[in-house]
Amino acid sequence: MRFALMSDIHSNVIALNLVLDEISRVHVDAFVFLGDYISDGNNDSKVLDIVSKLGDYIIAGNREKIAEMTFNEEISINQLPLKWTRESLQEDELQFIKTLSTSLRLKVHDQEILLLHGDGVLEDKPFRKSFDWLIDNEVFDICIMGHIHEAFDCSYRGKRFINPGSVGLPADGPGYSYAILDINEENVSVKYYSIDSFDTYNGLRIEYQNSNYFDKHPVWGTLVLDAIRTGKATNVMFFELLNELRKKDEGMSYNQLWNTAFLAYRKIVNSSFDLLSNAQIICYEQRFEEEMMIETSPCLNGKNK
Repeated sequence: MRFALMSDIHSNVIALNLVLDEISRVHVDAFVFLGDYISDGNNDSKVLDIVSKLGDYIIAGNREKIAEMTFNEEISINQLPLKWTRESLQEDELQFIKTLSTSLRLKVHDQEILLLHGDGVLEDKPFRKSFDWLIDNEVFDICIMGHIHEAFDCSYRGKRFINPGSVGLPADGPGYSYAILDINEENVSVKYYSIDSFDTYNGLRIEYQNSNYFDKHPVWGTLVLDAIRTGKATNVMFFELLNELRKKDEGMSYNQLWNTAFLAYRKIVNSSFDLLSNAQIICYEQRFEEEMMIETSPCLNGKNK
């Protein structure tokens, strides 16, 4: 039996369609989706529609927990993208997400397979402790997971651990990643694939930077775009800068830390933010001087009234 394994789409419907187009050229028996379909962009509905119609095995990731979240009117700036995602989801989409399990089990030939996203398990490298915990607490021959946005295939203590990487937000090099798993009576094999994001990146960037999501969350949106372009976890660098600023100036509000860290980030990274029009850059920079970004006007046209 042949499975297409996909995880961590993060609202990147362009990447998802490219991956599905490539998969359509080969035979697969089932589509497996390993969580984190939503957030970090404005195409949650399109991604959920595809996943719900195509998926044979679908589990929830940590980002799907947004469906259960409630947000106060006054929240810190880092929570605003999650709030936007929660409020943009339609009722039928919320209900679909709530039906998803956090893990699934299936048996193919004599192989016991455990599907899970990996949040709460794959948190710290190396993953030996995570694998030990799974082996000691779960029954399986093969564990397939996502969450870390990095592909791997390893054997440990007689068990096999497989991660197809991230479709929409890679952290192990630029490219939209997925895997094909083949299981027959004699063998288990997995092949990894990565679609070069270079040819489609500029179109994706322009569409994304002209979306309402980016206009509401230009800092986080820039980190997302930079991660897609570089294949690196740009958010890690950003939060390291933020935490350094916090140590130096404990009197700064979190919103001030957020925008100041982004200024420092732009000084050391060739960022997609600097590909905006001059008018948009000026408008956003004026916005960053304000404490609450949520209370400002759109900058899509380079105006902040």
